[in-house]
Amino acid sequence: MIPGTWIINKDGSVDAVNNYGDRSHGTLISTDPNNITSTAISRLGMFGGIQRRYPDGTTSTQVTSQGRLINGVISGTWYDKYQTGQFQMNVGTGN
Repeated sequence: MIPGTWIINKDGSVDAVNNYGDRSHGTLISTDPNNITSTAISRLGMFGGIQRRYPDGTTSTQVTSQGRLINGVISGTWYDKYQTGQFQMNVGTGN
């Protein structure tokens, strides 16, 4: 898991950035705490001054995630057309 930050915008969309400069923008559906889903477009960041790319040469791809909220923590699985992984994030007020 790569540490990062998720921001829920006033319009309900979600922006995320991780320590590699990868950025995502998408939607989060959280009406059921047992089935929280999101769909986003992820754009890769730079490494050593060079643009990172996916295997097909592009710099962005669609990412889908599904998780559950238990005791203030959302955890689950994410995937795109190249890879899959696990995520976990604490839910807080951001104060």
